[in-house]
Formats: sequence, structure tokens, C-alpha cells
Amino acid sequence: MSEHDDISDSYLAARYALGIASLAEIVSAEARIDSDPVFAAEVGRYDIVFSGFEPGAANVALPADLWDRIESAIDDESRSPHTRTIRTAELAWEAFIPGIDRKIVFVDKAATISGVLYRLAPGASVGNHGHGVIEECLVLEGEIEIDGVPIRAGDMHMAFPEARHGLLSSRHGALVYLRGDMQIQA
Repeated sequence: MSEHDDISDSYLAARYALGIASLAEIVSAEARIDSDPVFAAEVGRYDIVFSGFEPGAANVALPADLWDRIESAIDDESRSPHTRTIRTAELAWEAFIPGIDRKIVFVDKAATISGVLYRLAPGASVGNHGHGVIEECLVLEGEIEIDGVPIRAGDMHMAFPEARHGLLSSRHGALVYLRGDMQIQA
């Protein structure tokens, strides 16, 4: 299967889920749904994404200044197309492990890295783990301890590929920014 086939499959699944497929596309899609579980799953994903577009779906109130903000972002010719500002205050905290919440700031799947804010409650800890890529850990608030070494606000701790370190803990709580592996390696 070529990349073009994947795009065509996705296109057909989307048109079918939206209800805008031609008769020939409907016949093709329904035959594929019955015989191809991967295609059926693709249609299912589009059904979920497009469910809010169905007639009778509840309307969502949009901020009054939304169009102005969109136009401003489009018209800002001074902004580099190779930069992005992420408003971390607008990201939600999610439970990660007991005592530690996180905000995923970015994910680069190609490089298998992510940038994440971690909020450690007093007494929180993470056990022994390894690293597949360079990990950069910047303590923004509070203090953490890694292998008995205190790392305070403003300090950067780095772990290099293949490195392992023992217990990471925070006696009084901390806020850290970590750039590294998308998944902690056991």
C-alpha cells in the first residue's frame, strides 16, 4: 500500500462519515467496512470527530473576539512561520502518577521527545529509570533531589542517553520543565 492509498482511504472514510460521499463511494465504503477492520476503525474515528456536525447537535457559544483573534494571527506577517508560542496557563493539568501532575507542552513524534511541565506535591517521587535521549530537567520552583543531589529553582539537571538514575523526589514540592523521552523508560 502506498502513501497515496492511505490518503485515499482516509479521504473516503472522512467523506463517508460526513455523509457527503457519492453513491459509488458509499457502496465502496460499506463493502470495505464489512471486510477491512482498519478501514472500519478509520470511519469510526471520523464518526467521533464529526459527531458534533450532525443536525440537531448543540450549538457551542464562541468567544465574541474569536474572529478578530483568527484574523490577527493570519495577518501577523512579522511572525516567523518557524516559531510557536504555547500559553501553558491555557493547558490543563492531568494526573500523571500519584503526587505528580503534568501539562504536556509539546510532542515531537519524529524525534521521540516531548516537553512537559511536572508539578510535584510534597513527598512525591519517581523511581529508577533510564533515558533514550538527552533529558533536560529545569527546576522552576521548589527543589527536587536526584540520587541524593539537591536541584533547586533555576538549576538544570541533564541525563544523557543510556543514563540511569535512582530516586527522584521532592520533599516540599516543585515545578519542573522536562524535555526528553516521550515515555519514561523502566
